[in-house]
Amino acid sequence: MSNSLKATIIKALRLAVLFITPAAFCAYADPDPDMLEADQSNVQSWLSNLEGTQLSIGDYVHSFGEGLDRFFGSDELEITGKRNKLKVYLPLTWYQGGRTDSDINFKLQIDLPRTNHRWKLFLSSFSESEETGELPNTLRQPASQTRATDESLNQVGARYLFEASKNRLSYIESGLKLSRIVKPNPFVKYRERYKTQLDDQLESRTQQTVYLEADRGLALEFEQIFDFKIEHDNLIRGDSRLTWWRQDHQVLINQRFIHFSKVSPLRARAIYVSGNWLADNQSIDFDYVDLAVNWRQRIYKDWLYAELEPKVTWYDEQNKLSQPQYSLLFQLEMHFYKVS
Repeated sequence: MSNSLKATIIKALRLAVLFITPAAFCAYADPDPDMLEADQSNVQSWLSNLEGTQLSIGDYVHSFGEGLDRFFGSDELEITGKRNKLKVYLPLTWYQGGRTDSDINFKLQIDLPRTNHRWKLFLSSFSESEETGELPNTLRQPASQTRATDESLNQVGARYLFEASKNRLSYIESGLKLSRIVKPNPFVKYRERYKTQLDDQLESRTQQTVYLEADRGLALEFEQIFDFKIEHDNLIRGDSRLTWWRQDHQVLINQRFIHFSKVSPLRARAIYVSGNWLADNQSIDFDYVDLAVNWRQRIYKDWLYAELEPKVTWYDEQNKLSQPQYSLLFQLEMHFYKVS
């Protein structure tokens, strides 16, 4: 990791701590007013510099998308794309025993509205969950819970949208996974999602995916989500997912329960437990279970967010739970798009 990136993460961490940490934790600190004023001045200076970067990159992403849209789309449609966006994530994780991991994840999405809103282009280092429902941006799925049908990173490709109505979404994606530059791994994915409002508080979403790639072959995935709205900004989600890889002759089973709550207009909390099993023709074996609390904070305007997530994990050790393994995630999330 470059020194400049490390410096950015350290600054972001200090900034997020200032915003995420409740005032009650600071009541005993009795901070020096001069030091507090200096920190606030540094934060404002860093935010000003970052906002300039956001505007520059956002304008470039918009212009780049507009150029592609005019190239691929029809000149008869004079449409200005408004959903070209680059998301950048800077995760930093501390593990029990002193080990730390840091990375840079990104997702670039380019809309092509002149293709009758059918095509999108993407370049991504991960696969972000789209199952956010109707929650506001502050109350989105914890970024640590994003995951893919496949485990490889760095994908480039295109999506063709068949239908995007209120209760049904269907599309096909095709592209290359670039985990190996010398020999890219082509893939194609077809997905359908249905939404049903069972009553005023309960919503069901059913998702089916057919996935095919050159390296690992065919995979089928089924996901069922139930969202129960306790009140406007309070929701309980049950998420069941089964993934079958033909090559491995194995089914991956994931069951999650998440409680979302909006603490304030700028802050949200998600408490979740996630269990994982491996199944084949012989048996169903427990793999591991996570228990975590995620705090998500909108730090600045609607393009800078931070997450803090302590987590404990238990693994299977000869048919019994291992000793708990602790970790702490801090993640800075930045959105780059044209500010209207």
